[in-house]
Amino acid sequence: VNHLKWCMSLIGFKALPWMVETTRALFGTIEVDTGLRRYRRAHISMAKKNGKSAFCGWLPLYHIDQENEVDPRVVGIATTRKQASEVFDSAALLVDSSPLMQRTFEVIKSSKTIRHRSKAGRYEVLSADGDRNDGVRASLWICDELHRFKSQKEEGIRDAVNRATRGRKHPLGIDITTAGDPTESRLWLNEYAYACGVRDGTVKDRRYYVRIHEADPDRLKADPNFWKSKEARLQGNPSHEDHGGYITDEELVADLERAVQIPTEQR
Repeated sequence: VNHLKWCMSLIGFKALPWMVETTRALFGTIEVDTGLRRYRRAHISMAKKNGKSAFCGWLPLYHIDQENEVDPRVVGIATTRKQASEVFDSAALLVDSSPLMQRTFEVIKSSKTIRHRSKAGRYEVLSADGDRNDGVRASLWICDELHRFKSQKEEGIRDAVNRATRGRKHPLGIDITTAGDPTESRLWLNEYAYACGVRDGTVKDRRYYVRIHEADPDRLKADPNFWKSKEARLQGNPSHEDHGGYITDEELVADLERAVQIPTEQR
């Protein structure tokens, strides 16, 4: 957690409560008998612009430099190279903002790679619209905007990266996403349903971490106008100013008023 706060401070970004809690859960929940991390998979979902990419930017750096992993490899995946660059750019900014980090890591922006200068570890970016997707090895993978994975090829790259962690002592795969359209992304829908099951206790998977910020589905069913309330905005936005974050309620109300007029933007 202290490493996260320090990394965020490099770019003048405050580590928000949800970021601290997620960090403690993912990296601080340890199996007593082995000393290894408990969680192997994570599903992190919230509304747009809550800082998911900025938060995930520090994860590759911490994993490569601080965790006791032999030949650590981090892979960031997305449907397009531009989208995959979001988390990479956050990580690169952290390195560029600190002389200490620059002495530790080398950023190769042309190939979207960050290498550790003294260890055999690196972070690289892959995308479904590229060709360099075979033979990848990973101890940590981060899938950005899972809800955009719709085609068979896009599903295939995520499956390939997930299988690429086999043989690692305590691999971790993280999906970060916003709510998707159930009719468009089968992969997102299946993963979301599984994550809800783990959260609600109907699915038993102690190695799967779930953090879903959304308007209460039961309240939405009972009250069709609940999505217009401030309570719903607070539930879906962990970086809301009332949670100690930077998103003002005024901004969200402006989005709300637009969505009232344009139903396609209500999701």
